[in-house]
Amino acid sequence: MTLISSTALLSALLVAVMLHPIPARAEDGTPALARDIPEPSQCKVQPRPLAFFEGLASTPGTDEVSSPEATATTTPLTPPTEGRVNEATLAAITATIRELVACRNANDLLRTDALYTDAFFFRQIAVSGPPNLEFLTERATPVPLEEHMWAGIEAIRGVRFLPDGRVSGIVDLHLPSEDVTFAFVFAPVGDRWLVDGETVLSRSSAGG
Repeated sequence: MTLISSTALLSALLVAVMLHPIPARAEDGTPALARDIPEPSQCKVQPRPLAFFEGLASTPGTDEVSSPEATATTTPLTPPTEGRVNEATLAAITATIRELVACRNANDLLRTDALYTDAFFFRQIAVSGPPNLEFLTERATPVPLEEHMWAGIEAIRGVRFLPDGRVSGIVDLHLPSEDVTFAFVFAPVGDRWLVDGETVLSRSSAGG
């Protein structure tokens, strides 16, 4: 369902608490000096229940969706230019990104999807139709990727508050076959930030 798990990253091969933070600064989003490769063991979020996707598959149309997140304002995914975030927010965003990549390296689709908002999926089905339940069921018991297939974070930069209170930022990822730059939008849900939007800004052959 998600670009990072089911499309861009998966097709390329395929943390509630911050762990080993990337040295980015809230002031200017300075990129990390070394590639950060979150291990599968750092994917700790509870998996999104299959029942959620079964509900999406049976939803006739987005007009009948009652999730409070489904009406969230959508902001175009462009490089952020709004207000700078503080260190605590940057740490929280970084934690989400690191766990997102860790879950991808764990090949754990349902835990990856748990790091996205409900509203993200409701918008997705409006564009691409209901989820593939057979595929999701098959992936419910994941087998972690071999280490040489893990993704790594090159940089987290340009993290900014948007006018609606969400946060956007740019993430440079290294995959075994290519380097991909994503623009993400994050929304506060409970005690953490979840991905509320994403798009690929650029991709190129991996530089090693």
